[in-house]
Amino acid sequence: NLSKIISIIDNNRRIIFQREIGADIVKSISGSFKLENDVLEAKCYVNLICNFLFNSNKLSAEKKLKLQLALIELLTNAIEHGNCQINYDEKSEWLEKNRSTEGLIQIRNKDPEIARKRVLFEYTITPTTAKFFIADEGKGFNWRKVKDVTKLDNLLELHGRGILMTKSAVDSLTYNEKGNEVTFEIKYE
Repeated sequence: NLSKIISIIDNNRRIIFQREIGADIVKSISGSFKLENDVLEAKCYVNLICNFLFNSNKLSAEKKLKLQLALIELLTNAIEHGNCQINYDEKSEWLEKNRSTEGLIQIRNKDPEIARKRVLFEYTITPTTAKFFIADEGKGFNWRKVKDVTKLDNLLELHGRGILMTKSAVDSLTYNEKGNEVTFEIKYE
């Protein structure tokens, strides 16, 4: 994985050094990535964006952590549930055997049709907010009927808290009708 991480950093070093240009010259920064079905790759891109926002004094350490968790959750959902078509029961059964979700994703990626799918991750950093767009190539889901994991019956579930956690960490979280695209923003302090 080290060579993949180094390649991501090398190909995106502009965002690492972008803050040196100065906020007075560059008012808005945007970019997009097409991610493979790989959670490690998603985490690398999330860290690049979040570190940029933190290092350019747009986010506190606490808000940076919340944004990281939200982005990783939404990108992971796009990979595992969208592109890899892993459903709730299948994931539950897998996790009950003390297996990692990444292992199940790797198995699914052995299917060439699934391995070809990508997750689109776009960002726009403005002087007052950071806006994000994530889209997968899956069938979507009914985001209106997400299980309420705060109810007593669901408290011991092994997963299913990500969307609820994400809603509490970001502003303006919306899904498209199909449920395979999500947008949100985070306001700076």
